[in-house]
Amino acid sequence: GCGMKGRGVTVLHTYRDFLWEAGPRNHPPQLPPPDPTPDLQPQLPPPVPISDLQPQLPPPVPIPDLQPVESADHQQSGNKVRVGVRTDEETTAETLAGEYPKLEGSSEIGDEPKLSEVSTTSDPVESGSLDPLLISEESLPTATPLCTEEDHPFKLPEFSMDDLLFHCFVFAVRKRLKNEHLPILASTFYKTHLLVECPKGIKLDIKKTKHRKLSSFLTEMSEEGVLVLEELSPGVDAITSVEFKHPLIRRYESPSSLAELITAKADLELPADTPKISEGVVIEELLMPAFSALEIFKESGYNKLSTLKPSDIRQILTSYVKNHQLVSPSNKSEVRLDAALQKLFQKKGQSPIIEMTWSDLMRDFLALQKPVYIKKFPDGYTIMKKGTPPSIKVTVVQRSGNKKATLVDNLDCYDIVQSKFAASLQKRVAASASVVQSSSNPNEKQVFIQGDMTKTIVYLLTDNYKISSKYIKVENKVTKTRKR
Repeated sequence: GCGMKGRGVTVLHTYRDFLWEAGPRNHPPQLPPPDPTPDLQPQLPPPVPISDLQPQLPPPVPIPDLQPVESADHQQSGNKVRVGVRTDEETTAETLAGEYPKLEGSSEIGDEPKLSEVSTTSDPVESGSLDPLLISEESLPTATPLCTEEDHPFKLPEFSMDDLLFHCFVFAVRKRLKNEHLPILASTFYKTHLLVECPKGIKLDIKKTKHRKLSSFLTEMSEEGVLVLEELSPGVDAITSVEFKHPLIRRYESPSSLAELITAKADLELPADTPKISEGVVIEELLMPAFSALEIFKESGYNKLSTLKPSDIRQILTSYVKNHQLVSPSNKSEVRLDAALQKLFQKKGQSPIIEMTWSDLMRDFLALQKPVYIKKFPDGYTIMKKGTPPSIKVTVVQRSGNKKATLVDNLDCYDIVQSKFAASLQKRVAASASVVQSSSNPNEKQVFIQGDMTKTIVYLLTDNYKISSKYIKVENKVTKTRKR
């Protein structure tokens, strides 16, 4: 009825809801029922006399007369000593009021000690001798900081921003830039290659260098012969070629101040006992012995569940041939096959093979074994599967309106989250990227990117996810039409 006008109330939680059950479960106060005949004038309590408000103090303890007593040392040296008490009433006074506190400010014989100069070992507030309401802020002790900048043992070494810029440039050329990326815009090289090589925790500000601008720095590198810079339009430069074997690139070593800074930052971020985890999934291809070749493997101590590298299998076969003296005496490059080897390579309807060359024997013997592969994940988890590892398929297709699109399949086989891969690719190439249903298999999903992005995708998989290029297959299904 209010039409959502004026002030409103939003109910956050109510009594006995889930939030109430998660807390101390307090109940609201119980108010007494109202009096049906209330008095017009409330009954006030009777006034308290002023004499009753004053606290009743205990009777004062009589203090005996103080007489100075000097020790023998005092008589010899003439120095003044602390006043002592030597009366018969000492026992009575200590029984009534406890031990007397030490008196300060009474070094002069005969001086009366001042009450303000009496110090006790107990807290004056707890003992009742000092009213807590009369304490001023000046009398309170000031808090001292736990750690100051002067006490901090670690100080980052100073470095030059020019050294940092050149350091990032050299390592960007060494580790990230490749011939397949050229030509590349100067702004793209700066964002996707140079800034990435900046050490963690350090910010590169090119305005604080002597160059002030990226174009000035790249022009200097062009004059040194490190790269070739081409101006596409006013204010837009592109790197067309790079001399990767230039002495400035190959012989560069980080300055001592910058190297200390990088090491110090790494020591601060990771403790010494923290294990380093490699990025990406590592795939190792192995072979298992075939059932028909178990006789040869058992001589070397292996069974049907053993996983071996191809080099190990070659060594097993070589030792088997030499132990049985199967090398041809007339031709060292040929091997005479015994019954076990003839059984492996004999085909139905054909006569048995008597001799084979070393190369043919190794090739055919390896082809008989069963392929398996082991996937090692970054967290240390490993899994073994039969067959050959699947490849990541990067396919370029043509859409309506003569537009191209790129499809990426089998990313989940390498523990790559498709949504994160699409998001990082979209930021890198500034094109639309999304996860859609696979066109070939309705039960799987694939990454869809507008345009031909094969080079960027291959670079992203090999550089960021550390996937070998032999597990990436690129296929272009776009048909080229001739212009009339």
